[in-house]
Amino acid sequence: METNKTTKVKTKKPVNYSELAKKYGENTIALIRIIFNNADIKRYTSLAIINWLKQKGIIAGNKVYISFYWNKFTVSVDGLNRDYSYNEPFFINCFVASFKIQANFVQKLIDGFVNEQFNTEETVVNEDSIDSVMKASENKIENKSIFENENENDIKE
Repeated sequence: METNKTTKVKTKKPVNYSELAKKYGENTIALIRIIFNNADIKRYTSLAIINWLKQKGIIAGNKVYISFYWNKFTVSVDGLNRDYSYNEPFFINCFVASFKIQANFVQKLIDGFVNEQFNTEETVVNEDSIDSVMKASENKIENKSIFENENENDIKE
């Protein structure tokens, strides 16, 4: 005789970004959502933080991990943890650097794609067209709250 075993699935409740914004600030939550929702930015920011801390002699070790939370990030070095605020100037510099690193990486990918698909090393990118697309997109973005059309299931607490 077979028994029907049910498996309990532990689900996390959706995050209420408006409540988090009240607690930590709207700009802080917007910044953290960028990190939480973009694996490349998260990875590049983590690598930049690790490199900066190692260059300054603050950390040394082989097993270094960065964990991001709503109100802080934690650096784990060989099992020892230290919390840092997002208000740390080195964090802001590492975060901004991650976008530049990603932009350089994406530019190389685009160049490779153009070379491969168009059999040319000349650019097929039209700067005027890009500028007009960016301007139109920025106008739409500037007129919206960061919490409009939010998908409450994209980040879990």
